[in-house]
Amino acid sequence: GFVSLVPHTVLDAIAMTNCLMVVQCTEPLEIFTGIETPNRYVVHDMYLRPILFCAEKSNFISRECCGSGRNFTMEIRDMYGAELMKCYRDNPCFSCTDFLGTQFQGQQIGLMKKECCDGDFKLLGAGCNQPLLIRSPCCASCGGTQIFPVLTYTGIKVGEISPTTFHQF
Repeated sequence: GFVSLVPHTVLDAIAMTNCLMVVQCTEPLEIFTGIETPNRYVVHDMYLRPILFCAEKSNFISRECCGSGRNFTMEIRDMYGAELMKCYRDNPCFSCTDFLGTQFQGQQIGLMKKECCDGDFKLLGAGCNQPLLIRSPCCASCGGTQIFPVLTYTGIKVGEISPTTFHQF
């Protein structure tokens, strides 16, 4: 089974919802100049109430030179500013294998991994022997909304990730 986590009101709220919406906060500097700034996100529950804030920590050189292949740490905080989780990516720029680690209160709780020639992401939780698979579409850049089904290792669908773009002016 999975490692049990210390009770937290935000984790309870996430467990009781069937939908989370992650909204990226775009910086004016990035809009007007094209200079890549650290990403920030707000996670909303199914009633559009903000429940988490996420902020990227990375350096300017890696953002400009490596783009989406850069290393970073993503701090995830609750509504009161207390750190809840931390995600990190620590790979050489554009390495063949890509991974994203997740920690809760300093304890490793998960790892998402993608091999160079495999389109699927493998999501492994601490204490779990079989990964979940996130199926990547064959042509993720072919326009339209791309659905990423989340499957058990045996192929049973347990959810999906569906990106949506909102234009705010």
